[in-house]
Amino acid sequence: MIEFSVRLHINLLWNRTRRVSTSVRSDTTTVTVGGLLVDFDGTACRDDVTGELCQRFARGDWARYDEASRDGEMTLRQAIDCQTRLLGASLEEMLDFSLAGYAVDPDFVALVAWAHREGVAIGVVSDGFGFFIEPMLRVAGLTGLPVFANDICRGDDGWHLQHPHGHARCRGCGTCKKRIILDFRARFGPVAFGGDGESDRSAAHYAD
Repeated sequence: MIEFSVRLHINLLWNRTRRVSTSVRSDTTTVTVGGLLVDFDGTACRDDVTGELCQRFARGDWARYDEASRDGEMTLRQAIDCQTRLLGASLEEMLDFSLAGYAVDPDFVALVAWAHREGVAIGVVSDGFGFFIEPMLRVAGLTGLPVFANDICRGDDGWHLQHPHGHARCRGCGTCKKRIILDFRARFGPVAFGGDGESDRSAAHYAD
C-alpha cells in the first residue's frame, strides 16, 4: 500500500497494487471525484519548506508569528507576511537551499501519474512562500501542474508577499484554498483535498 504522507482529509482508497479508486467515501455517501487539490508544505513535500527557510534565513523571532496566529492574535496572512519581511537572503540563495535540502514526496509523484491516467484534474495549493514549488516539481519530473500560491517580491525595504489567489474580501489566508476548491469543483466536478496545515483545516470543509 502506498503510504502517502499527506494524511489526507479525505479517504483515498489505495490498494496493494498501487492503484487508487476515484471514489471518496464520506459517511454513507460515495462520490466520484473529478478534481484533486493537494497542499505543498508537509504534504506533497514531506517537509515544511517555508518553515525551514524561516529557520535558516529569518532575522528575528519568526516563530512568534506562528504562535500569534494559533492564539488568534493575527491572521495566517498577517503571520506569513511578517515572516516574509524577516528573510535576509537572496532569492537565489533561498532557492538553492530549498532544492538542495528538500524534495517532492515520491508518493505524490505516483498520485499525479494516477490522476493523469484516470482523467482527474490535479493541482497544488500553498499558503507558504511559494517560489520554490514549481522548481521542486520540475526536479521531480512534474511539469504543467497548476500551482496556486503566494508570490514573493523584493521591495526597497526587503521581501514582501503578494496574494494573487487570495479572497477578494476575507484576509484570513494569503491563498484562499476554499475559493480554489470551489473553482475546481465548478470546472471538474467533485473535489478531493489533502493537507495538514492551519490553512487547510477550514478549506477541507468545502471539499467533497
